[in-house]
Amino acid sequence: MPRPASTPRSSGIQVSEDDAAIARRIRMTAAVRQPRVRFDVIVALATIYTAFMAPFQAAFGNVHELQAVEALTEALFVLHIWTEFRTAFEDPHKPGELISSLPRIARRYCRGWFLPDAVASFPFEILLVILEAVAHSSIGSVNTSNVLRALAVLRVLRLLRVGRLWVIARRLKVTAFVRLARLLFSFVLGAHIIACLFWSLPYLERYSGQYASLPPLLQAGPQSWAEMNGLMDESVAARTQYTFSIYWTVATLVSVGYGDVHAVSVGEQAFSVVVMTAGAITYSVLFGSVATLLASLNAHEAKFRQKIDAVDAFMRELRLPKRLQQRVRSYFDFSFSRQIEGRAVLEELPVTLQGEILDWAHRQMLLQCPATSSAEPQFIQLLSLKLEQVIALPDEFIFSAGDAATELFWVKEGEVVILNGGVEEGAMVSWLPEEEEEEDDDDIDIDNVGGAGGGGVGVGVGGSRAGAGFGFQEPTDGWQAGHAASA
Repeated sequence: MPRPASTPRSSGIQVSEDDAAIARRIRMTAAVRQPRVRFDVIVALATIYTAFMAPFQAAFGNVHELQAVEALTEALFVLHIWTEFRTAFEDPHKPGELISSLPRIARRYCRGWFLPDAVASFPFEILLVILEAVAHSSIGSVNTSNVLRALAVLRVLRLLRVGRLWVIARRLKVTAFVRLARLLFSFVLGAHIIACLFWSLPYLERYSGQYASLPPLLQAGPQSWAEMNGLMDESVAARTQYTFSIYWTVATLVSVGYGDVHAVSVGEQAFSVVVMTAGAITYSVLFGSVATLLASLNAHEAKFRQKIDAVDAFMRELRLPKRLQQRVRSYFDFSFSRQIEGRAVLEELPVTLQGEILDWAHRQMLLQCPATSSAEPQFIQLLSLKLEQVIALPDEFIFSAGDAATELFWVKEGEVVILNGGVEEGAMVSWLPEEEEEEDDDDIDIDNVGGAGGGGVGVGVGGSRAGAGFGFQEPTDGWQAGHAASA
C-alpha cells in the first residue's frame, strides 16, 4: 500500500497537504530526519571547536595557521542559520502535527535562537584579516591596535553558541554516556575559560592603571603571576603560557593549589578566591553527578552479568557444545546492546494505550502484507497486541519443512534465505525481499503470532548480513519466512 502523502517517513508527525507542497518547493526538512541530524552533528563539532578557540585567541592572540578553519567555521554557522529558517517543527499545542509554514518558522526562530546565532556567526575573522592588512599598509595612518584587540575580545561572543549543543543533544538520543560526556565537557570548557581569564588578568590590570597606584617597593618586584614566572616575554610560546594557566586552573579547581604558581596582585588574589569557591561547588556537584551516572551504568551491567552467569551455569549443567554456547551468548550480547526492554515498558501502560502504541508501530507493516492488507482497523489493532519480538542470529534456521504450523512471522529487518534439501545439503532458492527500514523502529526486531505452517522448504538466515525483522507465510504457496538479527 502506498505511503500516505501526509505522513513524513521518519518522524511520524502529520503534515497538511498545503504545507507538504510548500515544504517540497523550499526543500523543507524536519529536525528529526537523518540528513538534518548529521548536519547538526557537524555544527556541534564546529561549536565545540569555537568554544575552545574563541577564548584562547582572545587571551593569547590570533593563531594565523587556523585562519582558514575559522573562515570555514563562520561559513558553516551562516549556513546553519539558513537551515533553521527551513526546518519544520512540531506544533506545541497539537502534538503530532508538523508546522512547515515559513512565516511561523521564521517568527519562532527570531524569538528564540536567531539573535545569539547571528552574533556568534559575525565574521570577526574576516574583519581581523582586513584590519591587520590596513595596519601594516601605508594607508594605515590610524592606530588599529585597540580595534584589533577589541575584535579579538568580541570573538568570545561565539560562546553563545554553546547553548546550541544542548538543543542539538535533545534532538539526538540522550543516553547515560551522553549525559556523562556533557558533564565532563562542561568541566573542561569551564577550566579552559578560567585559564584564559587568568592569563588576561595581568594585561587588564596594566591597561587599567592598577600597577601605577602600587607603592614603589611593590612596583620594583614582579607585579603579576605571569611576570614572576617569566612568561611575559614575547619569545615565550603561547602553548607554554597556556600550559601554566591551565595548570594553575586545574590545581585550584580540584584542590587549593600547590603554591608554585600563585596570584601576586590584589586582582589576581580576588580572582583566585572566586575560582577556589567555584571549585568547591564544582567538585561536590559535578563529580557527584558523575558518580551517580557511573553507578547507574554499573548497576545495569551488573544485572546483565548476573544473567550471563546464570546462563553459563545452565549450559554447563547441560554440557552443551562450545559452538552452541557461543550462539547463546551472542544472542544475549545482542539483546543487551540493543537495550530491548519495550515489552516491560508496555506492560506498565493501560491496555488501551498499549493498543494505540502497537497499532502505530505495526500498522504500516501489516497493511503492506498481502495477508492482512485488506483487514479491518480493529483487527489490525488486535493483531498488533499479539505480536511478540523474536531475534535470531546469523546462519540460524527459523523453521524447517515439516515443523508444526504454530507461528506467523513478519520480517522487519534483515535478510532471509529459503533453502532446499535440508540443513547440510541445502541450496539457496531465493532471497526474500528486505523491507524498507523505518528509522524510528530500531528497537523492534521480529514479531510473531500463532500460525506458520510446514511446507516443502526450510527457512534460514543469511550469513553475510542479517538484522532484526518480521516475516510472514502465505499458506497457499507453501513457503515460510523467518528472520535473524545481527549479533
